[in-house]
Amino acid sequence: MRDDIILSSETSAKDVDGWDSFKMVEIILAVEERFSIRVPSKALDDIENVGMLVQLIQQDSTRV
Repeated sequence: MRDDIILSSETSAKDVDGWDSFKMVEIILAVEERFSIRVPSKALDDIENVGMLVQLIQQDSTRV
């Protein structure tokens, strides 16, 4: 957990040192656990920034 990063909807992997494909998998797993959702693997390639991840979470939560 890092507290030196200020997130916005536009924040992407290129904006954060150490945010690589492995870190993205960790983030997705944490999101799935925290929000009790399943992120389809085909959706992973479409997530370009934090805002897109938030939209994905919101869309899934409306289906519950």
